[in-house]
Amino acid sequence: MTTENSFTHLDEKGQAHMVDVTDRDVSIRTATASGWVKLSSTVVELLREGGVPKGDVLATARV
Repeated sequence: MTTENSFTHLDEKGQAHMVDVTDRDVSIRTATASGWVKLSSTVVELLREGGVPKGDVLATARV
């Protein structure tokens, strides 16, 4: 994806990948997250089949 409005961590197919941050300044960051997600059966099916129009949302979540 090379358009001005694209994300650097998504490829042409919308798949998430790591980006090179070699030239960025070093910083200390910490994060802790937890949560609950309640989904309808329709959304669960879309996730299983890869039918979400914005791409593989679970792959993005893993990154």
